[in-house]
Amino acid sequence: MIKFVKLKIDRINKQFKNITFIEDVFRLYQKYNRYLNDDFVKEKSLLDVVINTIERNTPFFWVILKDNKFAGFVFLENIIGSDKNIHSAEITTCFKKEYWGHFTGLAAKKFIKYCFKKLKLKKLKAIVYSENFRAFSILKSAGMSLEAELKAETMKNGKLQDVKIYSILNK
Repeated sequence: MIKFVKLKIDRINKQFKNITFIEDVFRLYQKYNRYLNDDFVKEKSLLDVVINTIERNTPFFWVILKDNKFAGFVFLENIIGSDKNIHSAEITTCFKKEYWGHFTGLAAKKFIKYCFKKLKLKKLKAIVYSENFRAFSILKSAGMSLEAELKAETMKNGKLQDVKIYSILNK
């Protein structure tokens, strides 16, 4: 069974939810950091990157559970619209290796359905580094299609990096 559990960090208002998963998120983020960040990340440590990412994207950061075991995380960022009427958002996700394959496709479809039904998004997009070829098939199987390829869009390890944008519309 797939579950999405909100992870919340709000240090200003001292509100925290499901923070027992932070260690799992940190380890997974650490392992796949090369697919999640470019050279323009400003934080001093990876722990700061993870904490700030969760806090910046609260309330749109979820832990993904399979049979109540940590399988990965997903969050929405670069949201366009207002608090009451979100038009579109960018999705970022990361799964533990043992969950790659069929499960990731199912989780992606379920999360997209949630975004369209509950959050009323009109469009969901994913920006993927060209080297992250595994993500392409997951996005396609979830109904997303290649919208654009941006050449030299960012820098990674001091080199120009292309990105691909996949998207799906709520029709």
